[in-house]
Amino acid sequence: MPTVEELEATVAAANVELETLRTSSKTTAAEAKANRIKAERLEADVAASKTAAEALAAKIEADRVKNEGVVNEVRTAAQARVVTAELKVAAVAAGAKDAADILALIPRDKVVLDKDGEPTNHAELVAEIKAAKPYLFGAAASGSNAPVPKPNKNGEKSVKEMTDEEYKAAKAAALKR
Repeated sequence: MPTVEELEATVAAANVELETLRTSSKTTAAEAKANRIKAERLEADVAASKTAAEALAAKIEADRVKNEGVVNEVRTAAQARVVTAELKVAAVAAGAKDAADILALIPRDKVVLDKDGEPTNHAELVAEIKAAKPYLFGAAASGSNAPVPKPNKNGEKSVKEMTDEEYKAAKAAALKR
């Protein structure tokens, strides 16, 4: 049988080991608590990142929709310019006195576009206007019925032939009259 001293030594060793285990347990518990706090912070960061990512994705989608609308507006405006230009060319080619008058008479909903957005019936539409209103076609009016001035027979120089000094003197003389 063990002696009392041996038993006391065993108990003392067991107490030391128990104290070591308690200290180790406290350290492990503190580490576990710190790790739990870190995990909670990381989970909060992940949740915040997800929320920020979702908000960013929503903004990107809203911008995409907005930009798509702008692109469609620009495409429509460009297509309208192409239609107008093609109609002007057809009107001028048909001998229109004033292409703007012809453009005003052509309803845009009658213009047929191909798959590339180019008008296909612009010449026909202008021909219809020409048949219905032939007075809009032919030689363009000069804008004035005044007779063309005759060349100077008095021997005076024209303005184009004068020097700067001669021009200033002629101008002063004309203003005095």
